Amino acid sequence: MKPIKLIVLISLLTTTTCYSAIVESINFIGLKWCKKEFVEREILLKPGEEFSEELLKKSVRNLLNTHLFYKINPLVKKLKNGNVKITFYVKERFPIIPVPKFRLKSDGSYKVGIEIRDYNLSGMGNKLFIGYTKWINTEFSQDRYLYFQLYRLIKQKGSINGNVYSHEDESEKTFKISVASPWFLDREKIHTLTPGTTYLFLRDKDTNKIKHYFFSFLSYSIDRTTDHVYYTSGTLITFYVKTAIPEISSTFTGSFVGSYSKQIHTKNVDSWGYSFLSGTNFGNYVFPLSSGIPGYDDSKSSGKRFLTFSLNYRKAVIDKSVFVKPKLYFGTVFPSRNFLLTPGIEAEIFWAKLVDGIIKLSFFRGIGSNSSSTQANVKFGFRW
Repeated sequence: MKPIKLIVLISLLTTTTCYSAIVESINFIGLKWCKKEFVEREILLKPGEEFSEELLKKSVRNLLNTHLFYKINPLVKKLKNGNVKITFYVKERFPIIPVPKFRLKSDGSYKVGIEIRDYNLSGMGNKLFIGYTKWINTEFSQDRYLYFQLYRLIKQKGSINGNVYSHEDESEKTFKISVASPWFLDREKIHTLTPGTTYLFLRDKDTNKIKHYFFSFLSYSIDRTTDHVYYTSGTLITFYVKTAIPEISSTFTGSFVGSYSKQIHTKNVDSWGYSFLSGTNFGNYVFPLSSGIPGYDDSKSSGKRFLTFSLNYRKAVIDKSVFVKPKLYFGTVFPSRNFLLTPGIEAEIFWAKLVDGIIKLSFFRGIGSNSSSTQANVKFGFRW
């Protein structure tokens, strides 16, 4: 009986291999702002190729991770000839968002401004952000910035990103321009390599001294996250190195930063996560690195080296519209070696049709080393 069973098994496997379903057509229902060429580029299944459930799932992930959709439902219909027809039913997020900027500090100063974001310029996933902010009830300070991304412009793998930023306050004027080119190293857009360059101009208003820095940088990321619209799940690992070009910069300096984060889906749309972040300067110590720990002023939360950990839990308290997110930061900054500990909470009113939440409120307070001189920061952010 054993030889007969083996022959039957081989026959079944051979039949499955030879007569696998072929994708006859792929259609999209519900497109408003995205062009058909854009979504066809993101999916991993093509007409005439063999159908795969795994590639279908990865195609949905690719589309969700463009952050332009809040609902994607694929329907696979089996035809009489054994092949399949795939229809994606999609609903898009609104791509153009005016963003009022408002931030309040405990010392009574506040920042106001406006930013206009287009997340889907020309319907091909290109981005353009333009913004202006100004601090009020404190010393003079203002920022202007522009950011753009030409998405998958080079051979459908490489993008071109650029940003221009200017800052001016009572003592200093800063101008920065950066250009980078992220490259997807695989069809699933998990591994990304990004080379780039930055020019930084600094002018001290008191002494009128000018410094120039020309940086080259390289980052590598392993992104296994999925944007489920109401929550994000998966891991993200990034490495980033930046160095000033000695021959044309005022001095040699640079930095290296690495991070690991993971978000885990629990139930409904709730999730919890944790992250590790570490960085160090090398060369001349010119630009302190921020540890990213809120609730402390810059002199305590920035330094030559840092190590940061965080824990968070994001829970829906009203359906899928209102979320609260308790969060805990802890870490240390060198050379001060102060232990920084910050508990806090974020609240968000969320509308899935938009790119971000409508209103975000966060409160964090540092209670670690030198806590008597820490700050309690309240930040408001508006999205619609």
